[in-house]
Amino acid sequence: MSQHALVRDQLAPGEQRLILDPVGPDAALRDAIADATDGRWRAMSALLTASSGEWSLRTNRIRAIAAEVRTTAVVESWLATEPRNPDARIMEAAVAVERAILSHRTRNVEASKRLAEATLATAGLLADVRADPAPQVLALTLAQLAPARSQHNQRGPRALTADGPWTLLYEAHDRDPFNREAFHAMFKFWAARGLAESAYRFGLWAASEAPKGAAPLLLPLYGHIAVERGGTDPGRESARAHWHSDRQVRSDTDGALNKWFPYARTRTVPELSHLAYGLVRADRLAEASTVFDAMGPYGHTEPWSQLALEPEQVPEVIVSARDRARLMRRSPSGQDASRRPARPGAAQ
Repeated sequence: MSQHALVRDQLAPGEQRLILDPVGPDAALRDAIADATDGRWRAMSALLTASSGEWSLRTNRIRAIAAEVRTTAVVESWLATEPRNPDARIMEAAVAVERAILSHRTRNVEASKRLAEATLATAGLLADVRADPAPQVLALTLAQLAPARSQHNQRGPRALTADGPWTLLYEAHDRDPFNREAFHAMFKFWAARGLAESAYRFGLWAASEAPKGAAPLLLPLYGHIAVERGGTDPGRESARAHWHSDRQVRSDTDGALNKWFPYARTRTVPELSHLAYGLVRADRLAEASTVFDAMGPYGHTEPWSQLALEPEQVPEVIVSARDRARLMRRSPSGQDASRRPARPGAAQ
């Protein structure tokens, strides 16, 4: 994937260009990824050092870098130069996890080998790293590939929550309460295997425990999107009814909009993209326009790909939704402006 894709070079007056880039305005991360994909690791090393202690930001950056360099040998070069650097070991495991997931998704003949390599790398970190939640996040991410293991079938905190790798989640939470990457990895433990209802129930539990501004407040909304994705006609008119008529959907969307959006210390482009999607699907366009404003020029293909017949249509789907949302906000007949959340800020 390129660092970012510009969409609609020919713009009408006042129209905003769309930049498809989940990194968003994190320029330091973008620069580190650019260097790493060119085989240079020092910017990556410096970025992770600077992020130490800011665990939510750091784990997000680790995942983003690993996803971009999984087909390169840049981390191996770093380890060869600094074999005792703990961040190099973390990135080694992060890349191994990304490679294992990619191999599984593409049904590569080396999928079993990649899973074994990633399991070994994360196990070493779990034994050695004491404060950083990254080892637990990586192990949670990998768990979706080995759901039958006993450590991934532990009883949840409530009767409605499914069995899963709860000890890993609790350990990550102890190190960084409500860590975004940890809770999203736990959600994907079910969602990535098509178990959308189990993922949604987890999201409900997580949101009920989370304080204002915490990332898990978005998970019920992610759950509704996962349920839609797993339906017989995802993204089409027949799948829209629940966004309008289901009280639980509205309650979950309100929770994300009113408890997370105004208070979150950092808001990633993928998170904002999912919130905007839910609001657009419910025809809450004036409120969606505020979320689009927070994204600035940036966008993310997910979950908008559910509304496109072909991948190349996704950018136009996003731009169309953004334009309709902003038009509704300007219209005298649009939704009540008093319902829109305060402090739109910018994506981080």
